[in-house]
Amino acid sequence: MVERLLLYLDVATIQRLAATCRLLHQLVHGRFMTCLQVPFDRAFIEEVRAAPVLEKKPLLRLVCPKSWFMAWWYPARGWGFHYTLLTSQLALLQLHMLREVRLEAPGGLPGWSHCHGVHLLDHLSGMGALRRLVRLDAPMSLVSRLVAIKTRSTDFPALTDLSIRMDKRKGQLAAEFYRINSVILPKVAVSRLQLTVLPEVTRLARGMVVHLASPQVEVLEVQGPCNLQIQAYMPRLRVVVARPVCPPEGPSCTFGRGREAPHRLGRCLVDIECLFTWAPPGGYRGPITFNKVELPVVEGNPIVALKKVLYKAYKGEGGTATYKAWHKANWS
Repeated sequence: MVERLLLYLDVATIQRLAATCRLLHQLVHGRFMTCLQVPFDRAFIEEVRAAPVLEKKPLLRLVCPKSWFMAWWYPARGWGFHYTLLTSQLALLQLHMLREVRLEAPGGLPGWSHCHGVHLLDHLSGMGALRRLVRLDAPMSLVSRLVAIKTRSTDFPALTDLSIRMDKRKGQLAAEFYRINSVILPKVAVSRLQLTVLPEVTRLARGMVVHLASPQVEVLEVQGPCNLQIQAYMPRLRVVVARPVCPPEGPSCTFGRGREAPHRLGRCLVDIECLFTWAPPGGYRGPITFNKVELPVVEGNPIVALKKVLYKAYKGEGGTATYKAWHKANWS
């Protein structure tokens, strides 16, 4: 029974549970291999070399490090060497219970340098290892190739958590969001969507408004510059988390005219007003939590009540401005 319950938890939670007591440690690490890096690191190879008997355990989480993608820049090792190394090491693993895949491809590399990730996902798909995949964390270039170009949406029947890293520069962000909205979200029915813009992009020269629509997403997490305005059309939305990225120099908030002010809750990065202006016909199923602030669900025009709740949260965090001054700085 306990083993079945573990299958409903994410891998990070399973690892924390295994560290609580000896019984759970033996149960988890005795039956599963929680996380492994491919290609194998030196420590794992030495452990395999020293073991007299090898026991194949189901792997739960697979990580492909940045160094594997950077290997394409070494001309002494061709494509055949990397592909042979990848397939031979995957043959040693038991992947029928694989639940999470993370591809740590660095940003700024050309598209052809991500062929390692494409070959890895293709090989896993051919082995049937993606049918229980719950979480995929990868850069935008790999997700778009896998879902859009190769049309692998049927390989992800259990996928509920998708994390996309936007690895393009400022001028190409609009095309990245367009592919997410028009190609990826219609094919992958995920309940949690996490989008991360490159840390180097802390301010856009001009404000950018992008649209995201999905009938399945319930949790939306976004990290990026303040003046990137995301308008979400998601009828099942329950939780919104916005993490604005501050520039190293200048004002802390870059929304609007960049006045020196704290981040505008409900305005920076995610347009919270749009969530209620374009609400579904029957309304949301319940209250929406925005950065741990529960927003009210009222009939008619909810913007007035919404502003009062956000102002109360602003005062609770130590804000001192009056409602009139706060309203002028945030909503004008």
